[in-house]
Amino acid sequence: MFNERKAAQMAAFFLGQTPESRMSHLKLMKLLYLSDREALRVFGWPISGDRLVSMPHGPVLSQTLNLMDGDVVCAEECSPVSRAGDRVHGIPIVHEALDQIAA
Repeated sequence: MFNERKAAQMAAFFLGQTPESRMSHLKLMKLLYLSDREALRVFGWPISGDRLVSMPHGPVLSQTLNLMDGDVVCAEECSPVSRAGDRVHGIPIVHEALDQIAA
């Protein structure tokens, strides 16, 4: 089952690894996809619980892409990221705020 908070925390983790807490929308989506795919291979289930879908620019996490594109709204306050054009920006968070991806 898709977990919005886990998907948002995954994005925040990757954005937190960059010096300016930002990266391209496409790069972030690919990192999220690869993380879920690797978790599926190693543990038998993805981190976010999202569906893996084939798209013109490669595979993506379906519901995560909808959230990143603003096509749907989070059911709860879950987004530690914001988008400006083709760039995604992280909102500074503390490590403890990544509690869902550690679970």
